[in-house]
Amino acid sequence: MLVLRASGFWSLTVGFLVLLASYGSPIPPSPGQPIPSFASQSLQEAPPLGQAEGEIWVELFDRFGCADCDALAAGTMSQLRKATEPMGEVRIKLRPLSDSDEGEPYEGAKAMVCAAEQGKAWEMYEALHALEEAITPESAMAQALELELDSLQMEACLASPGTQQSLAQVRQHAQQQGIGSSPTLIIGRRRLLGLQPIENLLHAIVLASKEAKNMKSESPSPS
Repeated sequence: MLVLRASGFWSLTVGFLVLLASYGSPIPPSPGQPIPSFASQSLQEAPPLGQAEGEIWVELFDRFGCADCDALAAGTMSQLRKATEPMGEVRIKLRPLSDSDEGEPYEGAKAMVCAAEQGKAWEMYEALHALEEAITPESAMAQALELELDSLQMEACLASPGTQQSLAQVRQHAQQQGIGSSPTLIIGRRRLLGLQPIENLLHAIVLASKEAKNMKSESPSPS
C-alpha cells in the first residue's frame, strides 16, 4: 500500500502526482454530465487554499436522497479519503444541503450535523448514503445507534433550533457560492459538478497545491 507523508507544497504536489499516476489521467464525465471547469472558474468567495502551510481544502456540497451523491459517497469520496488521510494536508469539509426544513435531504443533513458533534460525521455521511430506504427521523436514529452514538445527545441535537440554524447557514453559503446542483465540489479555486472520478479530484488538488505555492512565493516577506 502506498503511504505518503508530505511536508510543504512541493512534497504535497509530488505526492499527489504519484497518486494521480497510479489512478490515471483526468477522465471527462460521461455524456450528460457537466464537464469540470478546471481552468476557467475563478471564485471570488472561494474558501482559503490553506489554513496552514501545505493544507488544501476540498468542500463538498452534498444532498441526501440524490443518486449521484450516493454514488460519489460510495466511490470517489471513499477513495479520496483513503488516499489523503496518510498525508494529512487535505481537509475535506462536508456541506449537507436541504432546500427546506423537511424531507429526506433535511433529515439526513440534521443527522450528519449531530453525528459530527460526537466525532462521527464521516461515518454518518457514508452510512446514510448507503441506505436503500428513504431517510426518516427513525432510520437516521437507527444509524446513530449502529454507530454507537449517545442517543440522548443525538435526540437533543436533532430537536435543537441551533441545528436548524446551522443548516440554514449552509444553504446561505451555497447560494453565495452560486451552487445550483449537487454534488458540487470546490477544490482551491475550481468547482467540479456532478459525479466525478477520483482522477479529476486528484488533478484539481495538484493544481490547487501549485497555485498555493505560487501565492506563497509571491507574497511579500515580512519586514
